[in-house]
Amino acid sequence: MPGKVLAAFRLRAVPLAGSRGAVRLTVAPWGPVLALHPALSESMASLGLAPRKPTALFRPHLSLAYNNRPRPAAPVIEAVTPLRTCSRPGGRWPDQQ
Repeated sequence: MPGKVLAAFRLRAVPLAGSRGAVRLTVAPWGPVLALHPALSESMASLGLAPRKPTALFRPHLSLAYNNRPRPAAPVIEAVTPLRTCSRPGGRWPDQQ
């Protein structure tokens, strides 16, 4: 039986962020992705695959790099900070005033 059909949507990849465990771009708007998450979880469950996280804990993002070793976050954040303005036209994200 076919699953739920969701409408197509567009996303923006917004500011680059770093932490001790990853470098990522947050995507926006979150609403359509948060609607997609439970639909995918339901489809996975029908195949016997359990979702890793409930939708309430899901934070939409695009992962660019992972770090699997213990380390402080500060050096990663410092390294990506200058890159936050690289792809912004005029140094601003389109939705900023």
